[in-house]
Amino acid sequence: MKKILTLLFAFSILISKAQTPDEQKAAWIDSDQNAFSIQLANKADNVEAALKQRLQKEGLKVSSKKGFITCLGANWAKIGTSTMDIYFKVKKVDGGNSVLYMFVSKGYNNFINSQVNPDESGHSKDFLADMINETKRYELNLAIVDLNKQIKNANGDLDDLVSKQRKMEDQIKELNRKLDENHTNQNDKSKQIDDLKSQLNELQSRLDALH
Repeated sequence: MKKILTLLFAFSILISKAQTPDEQKAAWIDSDQNAFSIQLANKADNVEAALKQRLQKEGLKVSSKKGFITCLGANWAKIGTSTMDIYFKVKKVDGGNSVLYMFVSKGYNNFINSQVNPDESGHSKDFLADMINETKRYELNLAIVDLNKQIKNANGDLDDLVSKQRKMEDQIKELNRKLDENHTNQNDKSKQIDDLKSQLNELQSRLDALH
């Protein structure tokens, strides 16, 4: 039991470390530049969609350039007070996970780093940390939308089934009516046959009496 708990604890530490913002040199458009990154336990497409949605909520103009999501000439108080060019890159990694990179430039490829720009760098890391819940929120909303769609479709299918059942019940009622009518007709026809046979027997008896 202790071994299992130890493994679970170690695994939780690895997950928390994997989802802690980091800083390193990373491939930018035409050179390696200082970047902030975070590994997310989400698919790259969802991370990218959640990121764009969040940036638009922040009032930033989002565009793209050579595979990067960009916010050029941005005045983003959340990160800093100066005008900045911000580049994001989402990279797929094993296990359906992703790495989100963030490059922040004050212009002319002057990319910030923690030593020279501690405040802006700290704010950038905070934003990346926020993307953990932001992406989870995005995926949960996707799941909710999908489930609502499934419920709507299932309700439509149920309505169709109920409608078909009513039609079948009406058909059964009509068949039962026809069965009752057929049964009555059979009885009437049987009585008619019995009457005719009685008449036949009487005539035959009268004929036999003449001999």
